[in-house]
Amino acid sequence: MQKLRFLRPYWLIIIFFFNCIGPLGVKPHKQSFQQRLDSFPRNNLPLVKPAKIYWDDHLIPFIEAGTDSDCAFLLGMVHAHLRLGQMTLLRRASQ
Repeated sequence: MQKLRFLRPYWLIIIFFFNCIGPLGVKPHKQSFQQRLDSFPRNNLPLVKPAKIYWDDHLIPFIEAGTDSDCAFLLGMVHAHLRLGQMTLLRRASQ
């Protein structure tokens, strides 16, 4: 029990920081559905055969590729595209 009492002030500081200072940070600008899709790269991709990526109304991707390596490459691109906001936030938080 002594260790928990010792750590309480540090948790209060962390909670205060994220609740009070965090919302004052830089907020991303709003993008429409079409703007988000237009930012995805389409030209000069190192693909062996033609491939297509379909996005539904909820921005869920569907990949059709001619080879397994093309599918894996496009899956990685889609994953990076969808996680860009999280990666940017973590990079700024670490600085």
